[in-house]
Amino acid sequence: MLGGRYCSIQGVTAAQIHKGRVSLRGEKGLLMAEASSLD
Repeated sequence: MLGGRYCSIQGVTAAQIHKGRVSLRGEKGLLMAEASSLD
């Protein structure tokens, strides 16, 4: 029971970290697109 809960918590944090990386990459892409459109 406790082991499964721990695994699920690890999975959730891993998903959050992955989501954060993806959103950061997306923001970086948007910033680059804005910069190129300003030129």
